[in-house]
Amino acid sequence: MRVNPIRIHGEWDLGFCLDYHTISSVYVDVDQFETSRTELGEALYKFKYRKQRKHLLLLAETVSNFIREEILPSEGQIDFLLSVPPTQFRFFQPLKLLSRKVSKLCGIPFRGNAIVRTRELKPLKYIDDFEKRKKMLEGAFDFYCGFLDTLRGRNPFRGKRVILLDDLYRSGSTLNEVCRPLRVKGEVAKIIALAVTKTRRKR
Repeated sequence: MRVNPIRIHGEWDLGFCLDYHTISSVYVDVDQFETSRTELGEALYKFKYRKQRKHLLLLAETVSNFIREEILPSEGQIDFLLSVPPTQFRFFQPLKLLSRKVSKLCGIPFRGNAIVRTRELKPLKYIDDFEKRKKMLEGAFDFYCGFLDTLRGRNPFRGKRVILLDDLYRSGSTLNEVCRPLRVKGEVAKIIALAVTKTRRKR
């Protein structure tokens, strides 16, 4: 699947979105829009919101190819793959499913519970104000290295290089907040943020 990499900047060291999520969105009627998506955006939309699992492999291959062809040659070894926790509990966890598949394809260990949500959050997509989103997210995530490592006083993330995967990048406020405990408690050496698609508006 074709990608159109976009650089993103924040609390991470290096960041990319693989393409925009939409091409255009035209107002049709009250609360109704006719939306045209990029190829990658359409696949993500159907997988994330319509729960069409047939798109999982193609999405994972696209992300994995970018990691192998663009990130690994310039950055060298990546120790762990992490994913941004969902802001709300869902039985269907598209990002974790995607992360596990990418992990297998790239051979990078996936640590799905390294970042945990500390409380339930309201949906953020309806909040346009960046500062308000930032305030809502303060302290919403924490670092957890695992039961046995915690028990033994070990931190396997110290000095490591990680890829932090997200599905849909909006304002960057969630990614920024996730990076803080990774830096302070996780003591990681480098964070590479990678999102599948990016909205054209910061919401």
